[in-house]
Amino acid sequence: MIGAFYMTNRERENATLSFLKPGDRGAVEETFYPWLLTVERFKDEGMPLEIADRTSDLVNATPTTDENAEKYLNVAWGEGVMAYENYLGFDPVRRISFTLPFRRPDRKYVEKFGRYITCMDDWKRLKEYGEKELEAHFSDENILNAYSPLKEGHARGDYYVRMYIEGFFWTPREMIGIEQHMY
Repeated sequence: MIGAFYMTNRERENATLSFLKPGDRGAVEETFYPWLLTVERFKDEGMPLEIADRTSDLVNATPTTDENAEKYLNVAWGEGVMAYENYLGFDPVRRISFTLPFRRPDRKYVEKFGRYITCMDDWKRLKEYGEKELEAHFSDENILNAYSPLKEGHARGDYYVRMYIEGFFWTPREMIGIEQHMY
């Protein structure tokens, strides 16, 4: 057991994830971000709109323009989720996202070529699109600009940072559609 002294949120999270027994208590957190139907119910039950409404466009938001500064390196939505979780009494978690361009092509691409890969030509076209997007948006400078503002709060222990990186299930699901993916 780690001593019964006050721990920062970050220290408590590290202890919990390391299977240690923090002296004061373990981390209290939500594993995933809020489900929109849950947020709607909480609004009906009296959750302040300034908190609930900050989560309404966060979960499945797909940017529609190249000018969006957080098209792939999404940081701002984590503020709204953290406010929601703080209201519910959870420990502060600052979520950030790293979205692959292959998964979320912009509206122009989807209107021209469709949403899903159905053949090899679709894949080649999407791969070419994605590689151009990677070069345009995933520079060291852009990554540093997106994520470095969180460093100070994390270092103080105000919150820990949880990075969402898409995995082997969700990426193909988004690229070929859930039914084809299940087959």
